[in-house]
Amino acid sequence: MSWEDVSSIVVAIGIVLFVSIAIWVFGRHQKRQPGDSGALFVALLCLCMLGIVCGQVSGQSREPAVQTVIPAVLTLIGSVLVYLVGVHGIATQRSVSGLILGFTFCFFVGIHLGAENRAIYDSEVQDKNYLAAQAVAAQHARHMAELQRLSDNVELFEFASALVVQGKLPANYDPFSQDTKRPSTNAEAADSTPK
Repeated sequence: MSWEDVSSIVVAIGIVLFVSIAIWVFGRHQKRQPGDSGALFVALLCLCMLGIVCGQVSGQSREPAVQTVIPAVLTLIGSVLVYLVGVHGIATQRSVSGLILGFTFCFFVGIHLGAENRAIYDSEVQDKNYLAAQAVAAQHARHMAELQRLSDNVELFEFASALVVQGKLPANYDPFSQDTKRPSTNAEAADSTPK
């Protein structure tokens, strides 16, 4: 988990606390059920975390994700608003406004955090030291693959030489030539001779 992830979570929780306190201060004269405050806090936390995640994904994306994310976000906000006000009436106006405020602000902060992360990554990718390190790593990988290929060829040559010494392969057998056909065994040679 990187510092950017931790900072996103801290920002979301800070916004949740701020908006929760604001809703409590402005709605303290309103009659509520005993579990309403806890449920509101959990709903606000969920929407704020969703806002941070959607914002960071949109901000880090190189694709035109904004064309699809913004309408989806507006649809979510609108449907939550219509549902809560429709089911519970205008009495939930403060709570719904707080939920939407928290989500929107977290979405905004998430977009900026994601864009900043993308800018940092882009600047690192264009750094000459980073590119040189990538080239050295690629050269090292090619070198290791070539060493492995040579080691495999030596092992194949030793195995083929042992089979030649045992008489299972002809003396002129070359394991590295591409046109070498599968050597026939003594039993196959005996079967193929005319009688």
